[in-house]
Amino acid sequence: MNFSDYITSKRSPRVSADIAERWQKRIASRGLHLQGEAGAIQYLRDYGKGIGAPKVIALANAAEQNGAAGMAVGFWKKAFELETGQVAGSEAGSSVASVVVAGPHGGNSQPGVACLSFPPHLQPGTLATMQPDDAKQDRSFYIKNPRYWGQPKRDGIKLVIFASHDKCWYQSRSLKLRDIPDLHLDAACKAVAQRDGAFILEGELYYVDVLGGEHRTSAQAATANIAAGRPLIGPRARYAIFSCLFSKDTDLANATQAERVYEGLRIASMLTDARSDLFEPLLPAKTEEEKTALVERQRSEEREGEVWFDAQMPYQAGKPAGDLYVRTKYLTEFDAYVLRLTKTTAQGRPFGALAITDLKRKPLGEIGTGFTQAEMQEIAARHAENPGKVKVKIVSQGFTESGAVWHGRFNGFAEE
Repeated sequence: MNFSDYITSKRSPRVSADIAERWQKRIASRGLHLQGEAGAIQYLRDYGKGIGAPKVIALANAAEQNGAAGMAVGFWKKAFELETGQVAGSEAGSSVASVVVAGPHGGNSQPGVACLSFPPHLQPGTLATMQPDDAKQDRSFYIKNPRYWGQPKRDGIKLVIFASHDKCWYQSRSLKLRDIPDLHLDAACKAVAQRDGAFILEGELYYVDVLGGEHRTSAQAATANIAAGRPLIGPRARYAIFSCLFSKDTDLANATQAERVYEGLRIASMLTDARSDLFEPLLPAKTEEEKTALVERQRSEEREGEVWFDAQMPYQAGKPAGDLYVRTKYLTEFDAYVLRLTKTTAQGRPFGALAITDLKRKPLGEIGTGFTQAEMQEIAARHAENPGKVKVKIVSQGFTESGAVWHGRFNGFAEE
């Protein structure tokens, strides 16, 4: 296999959240993607000790997705060498230009977006989000420490809203742009942007059923409506607002988290004036009394947990080191393997449930909720490619006496 054929066989439009985080923190922040092959060489010199071909291939695909064709060539060369033992020589010159995607519009990559309302590093489809890590301290530590503020945790899908005067973009944690979640929500965001200026909000999208129950997907909420005897009433989207990353022509990444939260609340007040049923401002708990009340409320409402952050921290892509941005949970979260996919007669669903095992291959029963239609398709595709080797994240309320997962649901793909 020559170098060009190798690239063609390994190209994928999929960029994992882990690779997107590395791109933002290790590459884009240092401008390595602007240095062509030299940027790839520098990255591998700094971070590539013991790196395997799959990771280098993922970085090459990420470079293509982000329009860094020269850097992509550097990563492809390294991956080719690791897998074949051959060095990409002269044939890797001009001929490779017809193979490597030369920008975000080429090949299988997601179409790039250029919106003049936002600076180049805050374009829709390129913003790596900040994620809370599991808390290293007991919940009482964050309640009593005045450095930390708390916010309610919502059990939805991470969504960044980029709103300009004439268009809104909706980006997932994995950097994918998705369809408008709700036309009224979209109209409200545009109306506020027209009046107050473009903004970028970070939050969680979830869906509400007729009884007020909250769900990660519209399909889950619709199923709950059917069970409640109200099948003709559709699920309602709702967006919980954590913070604001851009507002009034100002990049807030270097502001404090407290400033981002307050700016998010300011925009939330305008959005809730427009459509109060579609937006939920997540008020911060600052004093020990407020934080204690937050915990009691989250527990009584059987929520997933809380988010705690150092009020003075800057914005950091991925999971910030140093216990700056954490979550405390009431649910159990763990990684599992997909053993098999159960059959289903439901139209449009590739499977009914996931039969899962723990990482030692002990069976843990089945889970049938928590995934979107797109995630179901991706699970099925990955399982067909590597049966029994797809690793997923599961959250549950514990385990039964027989060791099966209790009230478990899919919570994303785990890092391999």
